[in-house]
Amino acid sequence: MISKENIMRTVGLKLESLVFTASIAKIIRKYQELSISQIKQIVLNNEYVFKCDIICANGIRTILHIKGDLSKEGIISYIYADGKLTNEEYLNNLLASYKQTENQVETEINREALLEDE
Repeated sequence: MISKENIMRTVGLKLESLVFTASIAKIIRKYQELSISQIKQIVLNNEYVFKCDIICANGIRTILHIKGDLSKEGIISYIYADGKLTNEEYLNNLLASYKQTENQVETEINREALLEDE
């Protein structure tokens, strides 16, 4: 039996169209070291052009950057979290939540360090 803890929760970006273009390849290669043929297969197979663990802030930022770059070229893309359609606001809220948690942890560590020094 597989426990929920062992399942990676993902967030990813898919393209609306299954048509491969040089613009798509250029944008994807800006963020990942993939061959043109790999990118073409990803597009034609309707796979994620980029995906990461849902708790990976850098990966989420990359998805937002790729989506923005694609949009500037008129290429429509969609964000999925755990296989369900979502939006940029959701990812931005996740990033804000992660930053808040990071700040809380840092504050707590500093507080504990001060108590040990006394």
